[in-house]
Amino acid sequence: MAVLAYLVAMLVLAGVMRGLGFSTEDVLAALAIGNGAQLVGIAACLVIAAGRFEGGTSAFLIGPVAGLRRSAVTTVLLVFVAIGLCPIALEATMGLVLRFEPAFEFKTHATINALHEGQPIWLIIGLWTGAAVVAPVAEELFFRGLLQTFFVRLFGSRWAAVLFASTLFGLVHYPYPHTVPALIMLGVVLGYSYERTGSLLPPIVIHALFNLKALIFDTLDGVPM
Repeated sequence: MAVLAYLVAMLVLAGVMRGLGFSTEDVLAALAIGNGAQLVGIAACLVIAAGRFEGGTSAFLIGPVAGLRRSAVTTVLLVFVAIGLCPIALEATMGLVLRFEPAFEFKTHATINALHEGQPIWLIIGLWTGAAVVAPVAEELFFRGLLQTFFVRLFGSRWAAVLFASTLFGLVHYPYPHTVPALIMLGVVLGYSYERTGSLLPPIVIHALFNLKALIFDTLDGVPM
């Protein structure tokens, strides 16, 4: 249901933007389609959680209130793990690819490309918000909240569920294949934080800070020293 809602929203929004005279390659159109579809996906995940999770959406999102302090500590520790290990995995993957295919060209994420093109400030805010807020919330509600929970019930093993959900999380970023191993590793960190705390807040915060770090580093890289 969540995936279907997301895909239908993408198709509808793409049609609307074309009807307004925008190309789907236009930065504004791509932002509206991407963020709009993800917001619809978030709504679909919350509707599913309201009917399927004991305690409804609040339990789905926050988890046990008594564990919030442990969640905060876990979040802080795993932010450093994610920021430290995932770039190493990315560099190792790129080095391995170049060893066998020296001429291989690595694609840069569309959001980074758009920011490099010099956008108006309101569009820059939209791109940053989409990457650091909308995407982490949407992806964590689906991959950890729904999909990982489903795999726990299917396999009866939390680690198997984390690995399967993390692998799918990495593979959906196939347009940037060199990032897949690092994102699978990130998915494991996010999945562990969810199983450790029972709350979606830690993986959402970790994911948001991870994306924000990438945006900040890219911005600083372009600032003359």
